[in-house]
Amino acid sequence: MPDVLPLMIKGGLKIDGFLLEDATESMGINDRIQLAEAEAILRDRICAEWQRAGVTIMDPRSTWIEWDCQIGQDTVIYPGSFIQKGTTIGEDCTIGPNCRLVAAQIADGVALENTIVVGRVVAKGDTVAPFSLMTK
Repeated sequence: MPDVLPLMIKGGLKIDGFLLEDATESMGINDRIQLAEAEAILRDRICAEWQRAGVTIMDPRSTWIEWDCQIGQDTVIYPGSFIQKGTTIGEDCTIGPNCRLVAAQIADGVALENTIVVGRVVAKGDTVAPFSLMTK
């Protein structure tokens, strides 16, 4: 029982229960192990949403997609890729393996491999060599 409940009862406050469909939504985060567990749950949920929307994620366990990104249908994301805040990826793209995209705008049909793109636009037809770093 959380420490706060006895304090609430002692203070005369009303306590009531709530039944969740998914118990993981109420998990506590008290150390870095529990934080990693919660992050894994969110990572899995986000990847599953994109897979249902027509994005192929080759290894969801090693792919990180933040909540505020956009990814077009028929894009394939390979392992070790990080799609971070503010990134938009077009349709029919190939991302990874081992890409990190931060606030990047990736046009339709772009292929990136072992690349970091931060705050840049990669237009259709652009060639980005593997192991490249593109920043503002």
